[in-house]
Amino acid sequence: MAKAIAIKEPGNFKILKWSEVREEVQKINHDLVDIIDAINCSKLEFCRVSYPFGNAIFKNGLLFVPNTSNKFVPISDPSTSEQCKKLLDYNSTPFGMVLNRSISESVEEEMHFASRTIFYPGQFFGLLELFNSTNPLLDREQQSLYAGTRSIFSTTKISNQQKYQTIKRKFNLNSKIPISPKDQFFLLKELVQHPHFSCAWSADVLLFPNYLREQIEKNKLELLQNFFLKGALRQAINWRFDTTVGVVWNQIRQLLKENGHKVFTCQVPALEHIVKLALGALPCFVSSDHDEITAPINLIKEILIDEYKIDFCPTIMVPGYLAREKYHYGYYSVNEATPIEEYGKKREDNRPMEAIRNLQVTYEFIKNSIEKNKGGLESHAIKKFFAEVDLSFFHNYIDKNNSLQFSSDLPNHDQSLIQLPSKYGKCKMPFNENGQFFRGGIKINMDRFFNSKIKAK
Repeated sequence: MAKAIAIKEPGNFKILKWSEVREEVQKINHDLVDIIDAINCSKLEFCRVSYPFGNAIFKNGLLFVPNTSNKFVPISDPSTSEQCKKLLDYNSTPFGMVLNRSISESVEEEMHFASRTIFYPGQFFGLLELFNSTNPLLDREQQSLYAGTRSIFSTTKISNQQKYQTIKRKFNLNSKIPISPKDQFFLLKELVQHPHFSCAWSADVLLFPNYLREQIEKNKLELLQNFFLKGALRQAINWRFDTTVGVVWNQIRQLLKENGHKVFTCQVPALEHIVKLALGALPCFVSSDHDEITAPINLIKEILIDEYKIDFCPTIMVPGYLAREKYHYGYYSVNEATPIEEYGKKREDNRPMEAIRNLQVTYEFIKNSIEKNKGGLESHAIKKFFAEVDLSFFHNYIDKNNSLQFSSDLPNHDQSLIQLPSKYGKCKMPFNENGQFFRGGIKINMDRFFNSKIKAK
């Protein structure tokens, strides 16, 4: 058996034969093991790489790997080993599988980004690009892959100049003070990776060799090609879903128009997006990542409490898929862009109270119309489409119509919003109900989904 070639730290980068990684893959994707065993690819070499939280795996059209000094650099860098370049220097998005934790795919351009997909252990990334590498719609220059999530933030601001300067001096930080939630990622990443905290969180991925990719593209490995094609079709279902539900929302727009709803040009796209979040078609903001699959959340909370001296409970939001037997609640805010959407900056009702109330009115009208079989919304497909969608609308101020829930009540239903790391025992910190994220938001309740799953069993 050939020895694994390691770059400085054996657990950081390894080139492995299939026999050396087979057992690990078997635990998370036995179907892939069966296929590779069947086609006798035992001589293939794979690259196992551990990326610290927040590190770019792929950015600006370049794959990042550890070099001979154990620093992550573009694969084209002179300090990258020749064997690594030979195995991985393909001219497209990297192709591989997540072994541990998660990685996220983002679309980025200058000051904007949107987290589009999360890949969990056993899932493949780069599948769509594998079969469409020359498609201009898949612009790899704007596509990025990160270890963990790029869309992470504390709902309590961490932009206090004095507190920031204190930790900046103590830890010799390079990142700038985070003005908006989108900016927090850079500070949190730098703190987590600081040697003082010895963070062990990493996303481990198995990168497939360029040779295997070429064989699949040339139709040389039909069994493996069909296996990955099926995977690509499953991943593409969300985008196919967009076309299908477009018909439903056109009916809804027509119904709203006929019933005198004049201002719905922004509410319908927002509700359409929220329904996709509820059905698990897109990642939604959640606060209950107890397994820390997307980020070292407990360490981040400890840093904010012990070092930054945050005044409120550090409620950390990360993206996660609902309707997957894990997250009971997801959140949407009219004040903050969701992982892939910017309704908050484009609505015509600029006040959060007005925006959230208008969303509630539109949502309730649609639900009532479906229940009463009005406006052509009586089909079984449309009813099923909305059956599991249960939304609660909230704000931190009193609503004159008395129709919105108070933000302060949220922790009574979702304890993850105020959960502290175990080191603090029974200590509690106040919930920041006045934070920008909770000044006009929607809680997506998944209890109906879980109850229906239990009944089905």
